[in-house]
Amino acid sequence: MTTETQYNIKILYNSNNEKLCSKCKNYFPFTFYHSNGKDINGNLKLRGECKLCRKISNRQNYLKRKKTKTNTKNILDDVKIILDKDDEKKLLQLIENEDKCKILLKILDKVTQDK
Repeated sequence: MTTETQYNIKILYNSNNEKLCSKCKNYFPFTFYHSNGKDINGNLKLRGECKLCRKISNRQNYLKRKKTKTNTKNILDDVKIILDKDDEKKLLQLIENEDKCKILLKILDKVTQDK
């Protein structure tokens, strides 16, 4: 359904005055796009992706950030407990988990670089 020129370039706007979404590659009316500010002449600019694709990508990014934040918080809580109680079993469990170990190494790198 996408219209292409002889140079294999996709056209952003079709004859029905609809814009091509950069994610799902479908044409939608201008009302399906969020504003992206105004250009130098004062004309309204539109985002590349439609509202639905934007909503999906925002949700994915939110979940990704939330997962990283909670993992780091849990690791720091575990480290505090291990240091307070001098618990070697928990320390071994923490080190055996590859993801947690990587985060600990990143934290140690940051601390040593700051000094």
